[in-house]
Amino acid sequence: MCNSKKKFLKYEFYFLGNKKAVKRKIKNSLAAEVSEKLIRSPNETNESQRRMAKVAERKVTLLEQKVALLEWRAVAAERKAIAEEQLVLLKEKILHQKWRNEIHALQMNKLKFL
Repeated sequence: MCNSKKKFLKYEFYFLGNKKAVKRKIKNSLAAEVSEKLIRSPNETNESQRRMAKVAERKVTLLEQKVALLEWRAVAAERKAIAEEQLVLLKEKILHQKWRNEIHALQMNKLKFL
């Protein structure tokens, strides 16, 4: 049962005979309760704003970490591509060298037969 209903039942019980007094007391108590809530609300608002700010900071931190991770992955992918390209070039160079060696060996064999 909410606080204002309890107060209403309390006032209704004590002041059954005088309805105007009951209404006045209820109005006053409700007004006091509302003003109390209004006084509390800026603090609660500040707290909720602080909580929202903390959540936003956490989200920003997570996004920054994700960006850093993506940058790191991009650098790693670039390094991998460069390494693969160098490997292909090296294999081509080795194949070319083997081909030249075979050609040279064939030429030497021809000279031996002549």
